[in-house]
Amino acid sequence: MMVDHGWCLRLPAAIVLCLSLILSCLNKASAQGEQLSRRLSAPILAQPSMAPLLDVARLGSRLVAVGNRGLIITSNDEGVTWEQRLSPTDVTLTALVFVGSGKGFAVGHEESLLRTDNDGASWSLVRTDASGVPLLRIRFLDAQRGFAVGGRGVIYSTSDGGGSWTRTIITADDGFDPHLFDIASTADGRLLLAAEGGRLFRSLDGGEVWDELQSPYTGSFFGLVTFGPQSVLAYGMLGHAFLSRNGGDSWEELSTGIDQSFFCAVATGERIFLAGADGAIATTPLHDPGVFTVHSQPGRPTISGLLSTPRGWLLASDRGLREVTAPFAYPTP
Repeated sequence: MMVDHGWCLRLPAAIVLCLSLILSCLNKASAQGEQLSRRLSAPILAQPSMAPLLDVARLGSRLVAVGNRGLIITSNDEGVTWEQRLSPTDVTLTALVFVGSGKGFAVGHEESLLRTDNDGASWSLVRTDASGVPLLRIRFLDAQRGFAVGGRGVIYSTSDGGGSWTRTIITADDGFDPHLFDIASTADGRLLLAAEGGRLFRSLDGGEVWDELQSPYTGSFFGLVTFGPQSVLAYGMLGHAFLSRNGGDSWEELSTGIDQSFFCAVATGERIFLAGADGAIATTPLHDPGVFTVHSQPGRPTISGLLSTPRGWLLASDRGLREVTAPFAYPTP
């Protein structure tokens, strides 16, 4: 039987273009699927809770921590004992978040995004890109809307609870794509981004349009804490912290009394806790931020994650998990 190889040449140009686009999409999907299947799993460790860990969170009744080389560990007894879970990747995982109904997400290097639907007992690799940037933080505003941010202005967003994700790039006024370290939302719906080089961005429409704010300094911002209707605390390098009471319109510098960089923060009902390099932890009243007291962890680990538990605090660090069971003592600097 003779096969007519010239049939496509007789098709209208528009149809040929559509076929080309479909084939291109199929090839990309196939390449992504092949990349996911070839991803190496994390190595099994003898003492996983002592390995470098970058974040810790509560997923339902279970505590979960993630870190170096795809490490995922869980605890069912508030941090007394830990179990390593099978991880679908060996890239460093930087942050995680719990959404609800057993569902959670973790992000990491190579634009990797992981998902769990059973409170962290098992994980699947949603996406990854060997040439991608590190994703550094993931937040959900509610059960449906979430954001993951990372290097070179990359931001992923979802409006269907993580079923699908859209990739965009945030660009500064001068055309620079800064590394994005955190995203947060105020009670009145404003979204803010903390970035390198003193860059701050804000969106008033749920993340569709981002405007660069006038920054109070030129050092990198590593994180944001929001509280009250419009209050935002931005923190970063060398102990710098700045407070805005109007959703980012203006900022005032706070004196933390230390010069160690802050990498993570937690707001409780009464206080804001900042933690970071050299084991430094600084705290200030939530209702009136400004007067800080400090505590330093023995061994001066680099702290990148904080979690309050009934037993005290869990600290994720480059020295593994640290448990602080007694209340922090806060000597005045």
